[in-house]
Amino acid sequence: SLFVQLISLLLLVFTLIYIKKLTQLLVNNARSYIWLIPVLLTASYYPLLNWSLQGMETGLQALMITASFYYLFMEDTISKRNTVKICIILALSLILRMDMLLFVLLVIFYLVLTNKPKFKRILLALSIIFTPFFLYLIFRYFYFHDFLPNTYYLKMTGISAEIRVLRGLSVFIDFVNPILPVLILTILLSLVFARNLKIIALIGCVFIQFAYSVYVGGDAWEWSSIGANRFVSFAMPMLFVLLAIFTDEIIRKFSLFKCKIYAVLFGFIMLVFSFLSFNGLLFSKQSQEKWNNIILKNHPLHYVYHYYMVEKVNELNKITSQDAVIATVQAGICGYYSQFKLTDIMGYNDKYIAKGPVYFKLTKKNYKEFVPGHVKLNYDYTINKVKPDIIYDTWGIQYPEIKIQLDTLLEKYYNEVSEKFWVRKGSENVCLNRISEIN
Repeated sequence: SLFVQLISLLLLVFTLIYIKKLTQLLVNNARSYIWLIPVLLTASYYPLLNWSLQGMETGLQALMITASFYYLFMEDTISKRNTVKICIILALSLILRMDMLLFVLLVIFYLVLTNKPKFKRILLALSIIFTPFFLYLIFRYFYFHDFLPNTYYLKMTGISAEIRVLRGLSVFIDFVNPILPVLILTILLSLVFARNLKIIALIGCVFIQFAYSVYVGGDAWEWSSIGANRFVSFAMPMLFVLLAIFTDEIIRKFSLFKCKIYAVLFGFIMLVFSFLSFNGLLFSKQSQEKWNNIILKNHPLHYVYHYYMVEKVNELNKITSQDAVIATVQAGICGYYSQFKLTDIMGYNDKYIAKGPVYFKLTKKNYKEFVPGHVKLNYDYTINKVKPDIIYDTWGIQYPEIKIQLDTLLEKYYNEVSEKFWVRKGSENVCLNRISEIN
């Protein structure tokens, strides 16, 4: 919705503010405009903009890690005020997404390693961070009857770590190849200029997210021309900050750059090269598509389909009661705009399917067919136990055994109204007289 997009845009603006403050803090040169490099790179980094403005939590994650590092690196971090700020941000980040635990542990490790606070201070920090999280876990257990999110079971259980990592490495290599030159440059400069734990912490944040993305098998939309996935894109601004720091170091160390024109030119070259590289505009097979994304020649990912789905949900609202249950593979849009109940065929809101087996065999030979969150379904359970009033769209019918099973169940229990649209026989929650309104 527009409201969610505006909130995401506001979060990105605050992220840019903290990127500037963080860079100025680390560069330690009040007169330098080197902060423009990471601010402009972040503001033009398409993957971060895409996932944030699509309504994901990515923009908020970027703000949280940037603000955390800023307060963490301030000279008076050991003061109680800054410690509390950091801990509150970390506590909120854990509630936002449990996998932010990796970043939380990194920050805690840095705090302990650099400030060596007293035991009482450590205990206070840990209580601020983890007390809300444990209360949230208790709430989850009593409300959802599970400590962990349903998507954890959906994406992580029933699929071997080997298959996940193979697929994760495959899509990570595809992502990293276009940015490899600028990534290697950043790593080499880190080896030269990384004289303190602050630089190591920033690098660690990025590479932790790289490793996490590989471990979980990447994301569902790796095939697109977006670039970095949701697990990586929010940490990438830390690389932009590092590049700015290293650019400033080079300018100050070489006498050539005492001439302001040369210094500005070098900074501009670094900015342009980084912008082109990080957005995959130079070395990617999808360079043209990525250019079209940047200049807004292409619609955002799934724009046409999302628009179509919103129209369909509004139409379904007209012919169903609030007690109607609709089975679909588009749980996000349907759940947001619907007045009816829904069940996701792939198990996003159904723990029985989420904790069940994969519907086809995954091996080393076909690991690329693994798409996180899209490899589980159980039509027998959905149709015989959940008994949806309407089935709108299907999944997995490219496999003959799945298609035969589905066709048999649909013929027995449903009437086909149109392509990929079935109404349960005898349903009292669907107004059959208004079916013609569905195109």
